Amino acid sequence: MYVAANNPNGLDVAEKTVDNFVAHLHRLHTDCDTISGWHEPDSEHRRELLMSTIIQLSFTLLAILLLAAFVVLLPVAIIFNYKAGMKYREILARQIERLRLGKILAALGIDIDTYVSMERTVDIREQISRCKTCDNTEECDDRLAEGIIDTDNIGFCNNEKSLQELTRVPK
Repeated sequence: MYVAANNPNGLDVAEKTVDNFVAHLHRLHTDCDTISGWHEPDSEHRRELLMSTIIQLSFTLLAILLLAAFVVLLPVAIIFNYKAGMKYREILARQIERLRLGKILAALGIDIDTYVSMERTVDIREQISRCKTCDNTEECDDRLAEGIIDTDNIGFCNNEKSLQELTRVPK
């Protein structure tokens, strides 16, 4: 500014100084690009960069969509399996009620619904099968009619061990 105020050509000098500074910056930038090996990409290189970017974005979008599907479908599957399991256990409970096993459980003070929800379904199926194929039905019926069923006197029952274990478990 001082040069421009005292010299009529001072404005021209200031402009030249700014132009020289910009030219120097441009040369410095070009030199840095040359040293680093970077250059202005040609159209082929631009096309490759664009395709690479598109592929990366596609995979990222696909990963996000899969994650979203997983987050949505997992709770749906859990709820479905829970309801199916509850329905299956209700069916088991109704089967047990029709057998002598249900009467023995009641005589031992074991609630059928609690029993069905606490025991493994494989074990319940085995106990149902043992009860259905039992040869001691008369003795079972007599003991149930007399009301003298406890874990100490059920040696006649094919489910004796299982029933004894059940009564040891806190209810």
